Amino acid sequence: MSLYSKDHTVYRNRDGKEIPSVTTVLKLLNKPALIGWANYLGFKRTRVADVLLESANIGTDFHAMVSDWSEGKTIIGEHYDVAIQLFKEFLIWAEKNEMRPIKSEISMQCDRFGGTIDSICHIGSTVHMLDFKTSKNIYPSMFLQLAGYSLLCKENAPETYGRIEKFTILSISEKNGIQAKSMDKKVIEERFVPTFLSLLDTFEKWFALNMEFFDSNITKE
Repeated sequence: MSLYSKDHTVYRNRDGKEIPSVTTVLKLLNKPALIGWANYLGFKRTRVADVLLESANIGTDFHAMVSDWSEGKTIIGEHYDVAIQLFKEFLIWAEKNEMRPIKSEISMQCDRFGGTIDSICHIGSTVHMLDFKTSKNIYPSMFLQLAGYSLLCKENAPETYGRIEKFTILSISEKNGIQAKSMDKKVIEERFVPTFLSLLDTFEKWFALNMEFFDSNITKE
């Protein structure tokens, strides 16, 4: 049984010890917008778990199509109608912004955490680390996620990391269409990386305290 992961990739460090993913670490952050959203669904008598599952499936489906496209594969099989529409919008954006994939779905780990980078690509003449979100908005925590990935890339693929100039979130949703926001590498390194590392320290301590005194796994709550 996985210590940190319910249904995602299990990451292990070089000693074979299971380590949390970047996204698992970020779950420690409070997301007040979700409370209002959950209350809204309750008013409509809609189960939050059902909506989250459907959203996750659409997101996974969309990511799979983008990954196949990035690797030059033919998009085949059955897909969610929403995911197909989002993918079509992405293709228009990719052509307009001269996106050319370098690598996609890159799984990496270090001693303390792991993660999977969606894409390292050219957008025009600039190399970006790009993360896709099927969400209505772009949030600061998404750049903390990229900060974690930046550390993984710097350690595991320093030559590739040296080429990256921008870190970008591409949000694609039915309601708000496509939104993109980028940060310079210097901003990620100087502002977001220290914050991510502080959060990682807190996550490790809080996880250990809950396990020791309450036999409670905070990642499974």
